[in-house]
Amino acid sequence: MLLVTHAGQVVLSPGADSGATLKKVSGLAPYVSRILNQPATSLQFPHGEGQLFVNSRQIPALGWVIVVLQQNDPSKAALLSILAQNLLIALAVSAVVLLLAASSSSAEPIAPPTLSCGVTTYQHGETLKELLLRADQVLYTAKRGGRDRVVCLEAEAPLLGRIDPKPSTAA
Repeated sequence: MLLVTHAGQVVLSPGADSGATLKKVSGLAPYVSRILNQPATSLQFPHGEGQLFVNSRQIPALGWVIVVLQQNDPSKAALLSILAQNLLIALAVSAVVLLLAASSSSAEPIAPPTLSCGVTTYQHGETLKELLLRADQVLYTAKRGGRDRVVCLEAEAPLLGRIDPKPSTAA
């Protein structure tokens, strides 16, 4: 998401360098006039190996334009497929554990479940192996931090530059 002046200067964006303009955003140069001069714009065009979706709205009270960019990258389809498979496996294992616990003759209470997560973002152009390695690293950082922990690591911003990867933890 970008906040842009009517002159095309990027005011607010994750990873934007000072002096960034809408024309410098990869693939947007031919559409800048349309984005800045129309009250609302929806665009879709080929970008890299996928599609870039652009939606914009003018905010007259501030003199800004809000621009939302979303890259549809074919490699993300593989990630979503792996995620869906892993979620199904986790649900199946959970169901089996609950059935075994319910049929157990032992009167011992079952410990409440805990969850540790490592979360990161996809960097445009990186391999699946690189993404999974980074996600695995933050997962183990969360596990070392204790139970019921989520550790997030923001990776590179896909269109405007680099965000410093600073792990943050939330209990």
